[in-house]
Amino acid sequence: MIPVGCSAPLVNIPPLPGDVASHNPNSAGVLAVEVTALNYVLRRWAPEGGVYAIELPSGTTEKSYRRVIGQLPEGASTPEQYGGELPTYRVAQVYMRGAHARVDVIKPDDLVGEQLVSVFETVDISGWYARRAKLWNIPVEDALRATRTEPQ
Repeated sequence: MIPVGCSAPLVNIPPLPGDVASHNPNSAGVLAVEVTALNYVLRRWAPEGGVYAIELPSGTTEKSYRRVIGQLPEGASTPEQYGGELPTYRVAQVYMRGAHARVDVIKPDDLVGEQLVSVFETVDISGWYARRAKLWNIPVEDALRATRTEPQ
């Protein structure tokens, strides 16, 4: 039996040069790992006031946004709903390799503006869950550049 969310065992969002992976941001597996990562980050770094926005990878449909928002803590919206004035949690990269995934989320930070959190996930019969996370203490662009290789 294939666990839920494993229909595309090789995913790179955004694409890596020359790869043959799936790049569909609306697949059930991608949405599942995004929900897991966002919930993990939101539990540890909750937005002040409880109202926040999420931004998903380019190409994500409105239907997919609704599916993700429906599985997050109350207060979630898209940046467009409030004119970009809310603290925004952005899914920057998604890499899936069979039963393992890494989702890179850019979270707001009062001191440095933004920070990258890499959430490492595994799937079992119950679904996707976060195994661990890495909070990058370098500028977001440097952290994203460092993570643009095959996930470990």
